[in-house]
Amino acid sequence: MVVAQDGLAPKLLGSQSDGGASVPSMLLAAGLASALLLANYTRGLIGLFEFLIMMSTLALLLPLLVCSIAELWLNWQSVRSWSVAAGLASVYAVFAIFGSGFTVLLWGCLLFLVGLGAYVLFRGAGPKTQPDQ
Repeated sequence: MVVAQDGLAPKLLGSQSDGGASVPSMLLAAGLASALLLANYTRGLIGLFEFLIMMSTLALLLPLLVCSIAELWLNWQSVRSWSVAAGLASVYAVFAIFGSGFTVLLWGCLLFLVGLGAYVLFRGAGPKTQPDQ
Protein backbone atom coordinates (compact mmCIF):
# COMPACT_ATOMS: atom_id res chain seq x y z
CA MET A 1 0.00 0.00 0.00
CA VAL A 2 2.74 2.46 0.91
CA VAL A 3 4.63 1.62 -2.26
CA ALA A 4 1.55 2.54 -4.27
CA GLN A 5 1.11 5.75 -2.29
CA ASP A 6 4.72 6.63 -3.14
CA GLY A 7 3.93 6.10 -6.81
CA LEU A 8 6.01 2.95 -7.29
CA ALA A 9 3.01 0.68 -7.88
CA PRO A 10 -0.42 1.12 -9.45
CA LYS A 11 -2.66 3.54 -7.55
CA LEU A 12 -5.31 0.85 -7.17
CA LEU A 13 -3.04 -0.97 -4.70
CA GLY A 14 -2.88 2.15 -2.54
CA SER A 15 -6.63 2.52 -2.11
CA GLN A 16 -7.98 1.94 1.40
CA SER A 17 -11.30 0.73 2.78
CA ASP A 18 -13.19 2.58 5.49
CA GLY A 19 -11.22 0.63 8.09
CA GLY A 20 -7.88 1.66 6.57
CA ALA A 21 -7.07 -1.70 5.00
CA SER A 22 -5.84 -1.96 1.44
CA VAL A 23 -8.12 -4.67 0.11
CA PRO A 24 -6.59 -4.79 -3.42
CA SER A 25 -3.09 -5.17 -1.96
CA MET A 26 -4.19 -7.95 0.36
CA LEU A 27 -5.99 -9.77 -2.45
CA LEU A 28 -2.92 -9.50 -4.67
CA ALA A 29 -0.63 -10.80 -1.91
CA ALA A 30 -2.99 -13.70 -1.17
CA GLY A 31 -3.26 -14.50 -4.87
CA LEU A 32 0.52 -14.51 -5.33
CA ALA A 33 0.99 -16.72 -2.26
CA SER A 34 -1.67 -19.12 -3.54
CA ALA A 35 -0.05 -19.24 -6.98
CA LEU A 36 3.32 -19.99 -5.38
CA LEU A 37 1.75 -22.81 -3.39
CA LEU A 38 -0.06 -24.22 -6.41
CA ALA A 39 3.18 -24.20 -8.39
CA ASN A 40 4.65 -26.49 -5.72
CA TYR A 41 1.63 -28.67 -4.95
CA THR A 42 3.45 -31.95 -5.59
CA ARG A 43 5.39 -31.60 -2.33
CA GLY A 44 2.44 -32.49 -0.07
CA LEU A 45 1.27 -30.41 2.87
CA ILE A 46 4.41 -30.81 4.95
CA GLY A 47 6.59 -30.05 1.96
CA LEU A 48 4.52 -26.94 1.17
CA PHE A 49 4.79 -25.76 4.76
CA GLU A 50 8.55 -26.28 4.73
CA PHE A 51 8.83 -24.45 1.40
CA LEU A 52 6.83 -21.49 2.71
CA ILE A 53 8.95 -21.30 5.86
CA MET A 54 12.15 -21.41 3.81
CA MET A 55 10.86 -18.70 1.44
CA SER A 56 9.92 -16.42 4.33
CA THR A 57 13.29 -17.06 5.96
CA LEU A 58 15.03 -16.18 2.72
CA ALA A 59 12.96 -13.00 2.45
CA LEU A 60 14.14 -11.97 5.92
CA LEU A 61 17.77 -12.95 5.45
CA LEU A 62 18.39 -10.91 2.32
CA PRO A 63 17.80 -7.54 4.05
CA LEU A 64 19.91 -8.78 6.99
CA LEU A 65 22.76 -9.54 4.61
CA VAL A 66 22.48 -6.17 2.84
CA CYS A 67 22.34 -4.24 6.13
CA SER A 68 25.24 -6.11 7.68
CA ILE A 69 27.40 -5.51 4.60
CA ALA A 70 26.44 -1.83 4.68
CA GLU A 71 27.39 -1.69 8.37
CA LEU A 72 30.76 -3.23 7.57
CA TRP A 73 31.31 -0.83 4.71
CA LEU A 74 30.37 2.33 6.61
CA ASN A 75 31.79 1.68 10.08
CA TRP A 76 34.84 -0.50 9.55
CA GLN A 77 37.29 2.26 10.47
CA SER A 78 35.37 3.93 13.31
CA VAL A 79 33.51 1.31 15.36
CA ARG A 80 35.30 -2.02 15.35
CA SER A 81 32.91 -3.78 17.76
CA TRP A 82 29.92 -3.13 15.51
CA SER A 83 31.97 -4.25 12.54
CA VAL A 84 32.67 -7.58 14.21
CA ALA A 85 28.94 -8.04 14.90
CA ALA A 86 28.15 -7.06 11.31
CA GLY A 87 30.74 -9.52 10.01
CA LEU A 88 29.22 -12.32 12.07
CA ALA A 89 25.75 -11.38 10.85
CA SER A 90 26.98 -11.46 7.26
CA VAL A 91 28.52 -14.90 7.67
CA TYR A 92 25.34 -16.19 9.34
CA ALA A 93 23.12 -14.73 6.60
CA VAL A 94 25.21 -16.22 3.79
CA PHE A 95 25.31 -19.59 5.53
CA ALA A 96 21.53 -19.61 6.11
CA ILE A 97 20.74 -18.38 2.59
CA PHE A 98 22.75 -21.14 0.96
CA GLY A 99 21.40 -23.63 3.49
CA SER A 100 17.85 -22.88 2.41
CA GLY A 101 18.33 -25.01 -0.68
CA PHE A 102 18.69 -24.59 -4.40
CA THR A 103 14.96 -24.62 -5.21
CA VAL A 104 14.19 -21.93 -2.63
CA LEU A 105 17.06 -19.82 -3.97
CA LEU A 106 15.74 -20.15 -7.51
CA TRP A 107 12.21 -19.16 -6.48
CA GLY A 108 13.62 -16.29 -4.42
CA CYS A 109 15.64 -15.02 -7.39
CA LEU A 110 12.60 -15.33 -9.65
CA LEU A 111 10.40 -13.36 -7.23
CA PHE A 112 13.14 -10.75 -6.80
CA LEU A 113 13.42 -10.30 -10.56
CA VAL A 114 9.64 -9.98 -10.91
CA GLY A 115 9.62 -7.36 -8.15
CA LEU A 116 12.53 -5.53 -9.76
CA GLY A 117 10.70 -5.52 -13.08
CA ALA A 118 7.57 -4.11 -11.41
CA TYR A 119 9.68 -1.43 -9.74
CA VAL A 120 11.27 -0.40 -13.05
CA LEU A 121 7.88 -0.42 -14.75
CA PHE A 122 6.10 1.74 -12.16
CA ARG A 123 8.83 4.03 -10.82
CA GLY A 124 8.12 6.76 -13.37
CA ALA A 125 4.50 7.02 -12.25
CA GLY A 126 5.37 8.47 -8.83
CA PRO A 127 5.05 12.03 -7.63
CA LYS A 128 7.82 14.34 -8.80
CA THR A 129 8.45 16.05 -5.47
CA GLN A 130 11.83 16.68 -3.94
CA PRO A 131 12.53 15.15 -0.52
CA ASP A 132 12.81 17.51 2.43
CA GLN A 133 16.36 18.57 3.08
